[in-house]
Amino acid sequence: MNTMIILNTIMPGQVVLEYSYLLSAIMFVIGLKLQSHPETARKGNFWAASGMILAMITTLILNKNGAGEGISFHQRPLLELKAELFFLVFEQCKSLHSILQQHR
Repeated sequence: MNTMIILNTIMPGQVVLEYSYLLSAIMFVIGLKLQSHPETARKGNFWAASGMILAMITTLILNKNGAGEGISFHQRPLLELKAELFFLVFEQCKSLHSILQQHR
């Protein structure tokens, strides 16, 4: 009976969040495995980065605190700062990638 009570208190968003964490961890491990060989290292970077992006996006959208509240508006500037930093790093990686492609 206690198991039914626990199962009934889990929200559908939490289930999706937990499965997305599992999927992102699997993607990250696959990415690490692919990075062990030079020919598959790019695929490995893509798999690992995709797994981490999946975890970040689902956390931002579905994560709730104990009261059932998502990311509040007073945390929004911090969230926007993190997004700006993410895209800044992403742009730097793209430019580094294009430089490396030119020197091949």
